Amino acid sequence: MKQLMKIMSLPQPLFFGLVVLALRLPAFAADGAAQPAEAIDGFRDTPMLPGSRWHLHDPDRPQPRVVTPGTTFSHNAPAPSDAEVLFDGKDLSKWQNHRGQDATWKVQDGYLETGRGGGIRTRGKWADFQLHVEWASPNPPRGTGQGRGNSGILINGMYEVQVLDSYQAKTYPDGQAAAIYGQSPPLVNASKPPGEWQTYEKPCSLYNMLLTV
Repeated sequence: MKQLMKIMSLPQPLFFGLVVLALRLPAFAADGAAQPAEAIDGFRDTPMLPGSRWHLHDPDRPQPRVVTPGTTFSHNAPAPSDAEVLFDGKDLSKWQNHRGQDATWKVQDGYLETGRGGGIRTRGKWADFQLHVEWASPNPPRGTGQGRGNSGILINGMYEVQVLDSYQAKTYPDGQAAAIYGQSPPLVNASKPPGEWQTYEKPCSLYNMLLTV
């Protein structure tokens, strides 16, 4: 089963068998003057992630490699015949707010725009599914780190797939676009510029979850 929806955010995240000594050296400009280290938001006093040597939202965790994505990836492609279309560009009849009332986010020109006052959720529930999402962050961008078009997709109340403007913008790796928020960074940063449509393709089940960006 495949579900479709579009989201637009509001303005406003190798081991070897030897010991290696890592040194943090200051950067120097052409005139020899030391340059301050790049500031990346995050925390170093949070709990350690299980099975990891990194803190939750650790700014020192390696940044995912930046890659250039393809121009399109199923953008505006018709849904498969067995899909349940959750948002058809016209209304939010299959969505509700956290109180079970009608969702009131703004719908216009075939897309919906996130609103203040809490998130929205599907009226239906599924255990195993494949979710297709197309989204774009605000243009021009505003803010830094977690303040750039921050939103998210919560899966079965357990896992959040981060929606964030991570184009030429760094934040703690387990909080950037396509991360499983607070758990796993994406394998790469394939973010497109603000205002361009991006795609998440998520096969999900009760036992495992795979995310394709």
